[in-house]
Parts: sequence; C-alpha cells; structure tokens
Amino acid sequence: MVESFAGRGAGREASLNAGGIGFIGSPAANELATEADLVLAVGTRLSDTLTGSHTLFQNPDVSFVALNLAERDLCKMGALALRADARAGLEGLAAALEGHTAPAEWRDRADRAIVRHVARVGEIVGTENPRMTGYEAVAEIKDAARREDRVVFSSSTAIGQAHSIWDSRSDATVDMEYGFSCMGYEIPAALGAAMAGTVKGRILALIGDGTFLMGNTTEIVTAIQEGLAFTIVVVVNRGWQCIRGHQLGSYGEEFGTQFRRREGNARNLTGETLAIDYVANARSLGADGVDVHSRAELRTALERARRSDRPFLIAAHVEDAPLPIESGAWWEFGIPQADAPEGLRETRAAFEAAAAKHRWFV
Repeated sequence: MVESFAGRGAGREASLNAGGIGFIGSPAANELATEADLVLAVGTRLSDTLTGSHTLFQNPDVSFVALNLAERDLCKMGALALRADARAGLEGLAAALEGHTAPAEWRDRADRAIVRHVARVGEIVGTENPRMTGYEAVAEIKDAARREDRVVFSSSTAIGQAHSIWDSRSDATVDMEYGFSCMGYEIPAALGAAMAGTVKGRILALIGDGTFLMGNTTEIVTAIQEGLAFTIVVVVNRGWQCIRGHQLGSYGEEFGTQFRRREGNARNLTGETLAIDYVANARSLGADGVDVHSRAELRTALERARRSDRPFLIAAHVEDAPLPIESGAWWEFGIPQADAPEGLRETRAAFEAAAAKHRWFV
C-alpha cells in the first residue's frame, strides 16, 4: 500500500504500507509503483505530483482500477471505473476476492523496500547537524507527536520532508493538503479541528515563515476568543525557500524569495536578513510562544506547548537543507527550451530524458 498526500494515515493498519507516493514521497513507495502490474486507486485524483507526471508506473503490463465517487477521476490513467464510496467499494472488493493474496515473492519484495527506507530515515534523522535543519524539525515533531494527536501540513518544504519520512503505521494522524500547494491552509485547519472537538490529543500546525506572513493571524484571534488550544510551529528559514529552489532549478536564478533588504538599486534582494519576531507577533494576539534554535530546544518547547491552554507558537529557526533521500520519482517542472542559461543546458537535457518516459494510459 502507498498513500497520496490527502490519503496520509488511511493505511494505519496496513503492515505493508510503503508511505507517501510521488515526486517528494518515499523511495520504497515509488520503487513498488514503478514495478506494479495492477494499481487500485482509491479516492485519489491521480495528480501529476503523485504519478510522476505520467512517468512513474513503468510496468508495460500495468492496469488501473479507479474506485471513486468523482466521475472525472474515474477515467484517469485509462482505469477500469468502479463508482462507489471508498469504504463500501473496498468491502465489496474484499468479499469478491476472499481467499486471494498477492504472491509471496511480491510481498517479500515490498517488505524489504519498506525496511530499507525506514532504516535510511532512522539513519538520517538520528544524525544531528551543527545547525538544526528543516527536516530535523519535522523529525522532532514526528517523534514528539502521539498517536492520538493530529498534525497539519500544507505548503512549504516541510510537507515534502514529512511525506517522505512519516510512517502512518506508528506516527500521529497527519492532515496533508497539497492539491495545489495550499499556502495558508495550516492554521485554519488546526482551528477547525479544535472547534470540531474530535481530536483526543494535541493539534499541531506546521507552517513556513513565508506562508505565515501571508496572513494567518485571524484564526489565532478566533482561537483566543473561543478558548481553543493548538500548537503552531513556524519553520523560520527566512523566506519562500521551496519556491526559491524551483526558481534556481528552472532558470538558474531566484527573485524575491528571501527576507533580505535591498542594497541600493540592486535588482534582487541581497542585503542583510530581516529580523522578524514571530513569537512577539503571536503574543500580541493573546497567544504564547518561544523561539528555538536546536533540536533539544524544540523537544522542550513541544512538551511545553502540549500543556498550554491557548495557541502556542514555536518559531523554529532552521538551516535550509534538502532531505538527503532521493524519492525516485519525477515531476514535470518547466525548464526553458530556448535561450536557457549556460548552466541549465544539462538540466534541460535531463528534463527531456525524464519526459521521454511519459506514458499515456488511454
């Protein structure tokens, strides 16, 4: 079993859950998807971030079965359409396939891939860097969260790191919204979960500093008014680093994605980094908060936040660094075809090589 962003946590009881699929997913999930000969897609939109822009499923004999209520999603990937509620449909399929199991060789293959990935994640997050990185902050949240908690991710670099390392079989329930990289979903979603009153543990929203500054304070005020409590972790990497990475990868330079001052008439922002006090902002609204700069400080802050009776903001100051795990999947992100800068010609060639693996299931 593999999980989409929105489907994270659906396979909590599945022993052979390989984790998140797609271009920022786990290599175990993508390795198995590449070789699969039958794919049952339950309630998923099969977006290009999951299918590797139609390059992930490479078995020449692969077939798809779509179990969905949304008519427009039933026909994707040339699937056999089963229009039904997910639970009812799966129960019907289970009854019809009673006694059938996948070949032992395939199950062993899946188990080995999952074990390798879990071990690799443990190795990476078990090594502390001199300065806390974003993926280390995600790992600390993952380890501190209890099974009855609810953790909300949406946009930012962190969602990709979480999609790769989160293990639904043992970790807290996670709410990932990545349909169109919904910046600003995080805190409203945490507020909504708190208002619903169905989460037995602590609710935590992880949000990038760039997204936080786009306007996420009204919900904090509402939470104060309603006497609701949840934790907000702002990953302070001093800008929209995810977008910056896409800019650099697509055109070799970035523009306007870092919180720096402009120097003279410079085209880009290259001056000193702005000192933005996110904790003071939260306190001005009636919330509490603390700044952290290390994994140990973050662990302590998460426990303190759990005991708080109001919104508690943790500003986690991190070094922007990629998670050193290759997903094994691709995403079609435009590279200039003409007039590409010198340094991007090899990137364009790699893009064309990956695009050659496109498959159209019609």
